[in-house]
Amino acid sequence: MTRAIDTATRRLLTAFVLLIAVLLGVGTLAHYTFSRMSEASAWSVHTYKVLLEVDGMQSAISGMESGFRGYALSGNPALVGQWRTGRDTFGQHLQGARALVRDNSAQDHRLDRADSLFRAWMGMQIASGILDRPPGVIYPAGGDSVATARRLETVAGVRATLQDVAGHESLLLRTRTERAAVLQRRARRLLALGSLLGVGLAVVATATLLGRSRRLVEMNETLQAEVAERAIARDALARISRQNELILEAAAEGIYGIDPHGYSMFMNPAACRMLGMATHDAIGRPFEAVLGLGGGSAGGGVNPIRATLSAGVARTVTASQFRRTDGSSFPVEYECTPMKEGEMLTGAVITFRDVTERREVERMKDEFVSIVSHELRTPLTSIRGSLGLLAAGKLGEVPEKGRRMLDIAVQNTDRLVRLINDILDIERIESGRVTMEVRSTDAAELAHQAVEVMAAMAERAGIRLFAWAERLPLAADPDRILQVLTNLLSNAVKFSPPGGEVTVTTEAREGEVLFRVVDQGRGIPEDRLDAIFERFQQVDSSDAREKGGTGLGLAICRSIVQQHGGRIWVESEMGKGSTFLFTLPTQTPGIPAPLPAPEPAPVQAAEPEDQGEGPLILVCDDDPAFLASVREILHGWGYRTTGVTDGDAAVREAARVRPRAILLDMMMPGMNGSETLRALRSRPETADIPVVILSALKPMPRVREHAEVAGWVEKPFEDSGLLHALEEAVARRARPRRVLLVEDDADLAGVLVEMFGRHGIEAMHASTGVEAVSLSRTQPPDMIVLDLGLPHGDGFWVVERLRDQGGRGVPLVVYSARELDEEERGRLRLGRTEFVTKGRVAPEEFERRVVTLLNQIAPVGRAEETDEPHHTAG
Repeated sequence: MTRAIDTATRRLLTAFVLLIAVLLGVGTLAHYTFSRMSEASAWSVHTYKVLLEVDGMQSAISGMESGFRGYALSGNPALVGQWRTGRDTFGQHLQGARALVRDNSAQDHRLDRADSLFRAWMGMQIASGILDRPPGVIYPAGGDSVATARRLETVAGVRATLQDVAGHESLLLRTRTERAAVLQRRARRLLALGSLLGVGLAVVATATLLGRSRRLVEMNETLQAEVAERAIARDALARISRQNELILEAAAEGIYGIDPHGYSMFMNPAACRMLGMATHDAIGRPFEAVLGLGGGSAGGGVNPIRATLSAGVARTVTASQFRRTDGSSFPVEYECTPMKEGEMLTGAVITFRDVTERREVERMKDEFVSIVSHELRTPLTSIRGSLGLLAAGKLGEVPEKGRRMLDIAVQNTDRLVRLINDILDIERIESGRVTMEVRSTDAAELAHQAVEVMAAMAERAGIRLFAWAERLPLAADPDRILQVLTNLLSNAVKFSPPGGEVTVTTEAREGEVLFRVVDQGRGIPEDRLDAIFERFQQVDSSDAREKGGTGLGLAICRSIVQQHGGRIWVESEMGKGSTFLFTLPTQTPGIPAPLPAPEPAPVQAAEPEDQGEGPLILVCDDDPAFLASVREILHGWGYRTTGVTDGDAAVREAARVRPRAILLDMMMPGMNGSETLRALRSRPETADIPVVILSALKPMPRVREHAEVAGWVEKPFEDSGLLHALEEAVARRARPRRVLLVEDDADLAGVLVEMFGRHGIEAMHASTGVEAVSLSRTQPPDMIVLDLGLPHGDGFWVVERLRDQGGRGVPLVVYSARELDEEERGRLRLGRTEFVTKGRVAPEEFERRVVTLLNQIAPVGRAEETDEPHHTAG
């Protein structure tokens, strides 16, 4: 038993020992296996690190090569920094690789060779001198091909050596990976053969091994993904660089880059073509020399490009000139935009375009407009003047049917003239060829002037005009704003019913003045409130026929207001009228006291005209008893009389009956004597009627010495004194006045000669500039009416010759279809000079203005006996 026990014990012990031995063996073998697997894993990681260092050196070489080539081509100093960064990066990765392959002599030798070739390649780049060139200087096309080939061969050797290093490491990686797989299979078999007591340990060991394997695989995949991403990034960067180059080359505009100091950095092909120079000729030179701008701007100030470099703000120049290398220049528009990195200014980009063709088109357009202006306005003025004479019966009675046809012709001619004027106006305003002469003016004055201008039209339409305007200062061109107001008032009168009212008001606002033109018309639909300010737009398509509009008036108003920095709009309600509003900037000086709107003066009817044979005398005095007394005295002297009690009625009655003389009181309510006298002299039909002042006031020098006052009799008067003054006034005749008409259009000249003849004015006609100068020398005129477009010496030439001949004091009316700027008007001024544009002023208005001017400058000069008998008392 004991032996059996001993045997069992020995067997158990033996089994136990064997089990322990197996376990120890299994444990020892497992420990060895795990150690080798760990070592294999570490070597795999080691190999990946070497591969990453090799990849870093390859990227550094690419960066250096890109920086070196880029700097040679563009001279951009940032690319030198890229080259240096690549050089330093290569060194860092080389040191890391040496540390990793220190125990591998073959790999270490390969790295030595790669280092040697790299240094040789880098030395060749430095020796080329390209990196030492100043910024902005590019490597000439072609360069040193031998040196370039050597550099390319050397860098290829570096890349090949590094590729050998990477290939050897990849081979080691595959070997170590396979060894790790063998050890993994061995470990699995050992664990399967272990006893049940070692199952737990085997499971843990297996799990640990599997975990390490998964981590190794994941690390391998991650490293491979990083390598792929770097390759993709390099390709994308290369594509973007190439796309930028293609964009610069394809751009039609010149693109020119400069550094912060104004030296050229790059220039695209379009810029090279326009400037007539190669890129390498411009690089490194100051932009003033490249563009031919000189040291400053055309006005002597700071050049806009220098201003951009100084202030870092983009500038746009719409009119400048660049100079080519052959010395010729061409007009350009350009924008100068700063280049910045963060807050640091790194240069500027100048984008410019040659506008030679556009300027030529504009010149041709101006020439066309000038031709159209002359060739349409001149014959239309002739037609309108002839029709006006016929319609007014100045050339004989016209049958009623013919008169209706004449009225239609006059209306449509006026409409055509307005259309031409509006088209030319809006074209000149919107093209910027009309300079707004902005100066200090007053809102109330403009409003009252506009109402006065439109009063006649409103009276014919049965519309009452009112101006409730305060005296508010404006910074504006008064002529253009008056054009806006008259356009708006004209529309308001056209679309208001008879008996309606149209009002102009002004209102002070912060920094601006608001004008309102309010009518009582039919209103404007809401969907048309904006459209009516467009060209050829009307509320209703029938308006152009019924109202005579061109559809351009509101478009012109908008252009004028916008050029003044204001805005214009309309508010309307159907059936309740419309309100047109626009704003203009104010001025800073103090505002004068408001100007009250003038109350309409009561209209006084004239006393009935006396019947008889004697000369007709108009008596104006506000005292009815005195008026009756004077009329009775004049009847006793054989005169016929008509009497009025206020100045406004005197002006109207004088125009109606054309008396031989006027007796005028000075102190009257409403329009006083001085104002009445001015009104009489401003109208062609009353300008030459002698006026005798009959007043309780003593003679006023500023009135008494006026050539148009025939005499001054103080109240109470002696009969003999009044009789003597009246006889002198009645006996006087205006001396023959002579006008030199310079006009190449024979039809229009005939119409104007007929107009002047109706006022007893002698008209001499010259059709050429030379003939005009000759006539003015042999028969000096009292006034000259001058067209500009003449054969054999234009209007400017005529004025220059007249000045040379001592004719600087001759009054001049420039009557031309051409729109004149201030510089041209200055060249044409002779004596007292007025400018009238054909087509803009109706023939009747032109006639009135010329006759009024002639009466002012060439008044009654000598007394001549008339066929009327002198009268004596008793």
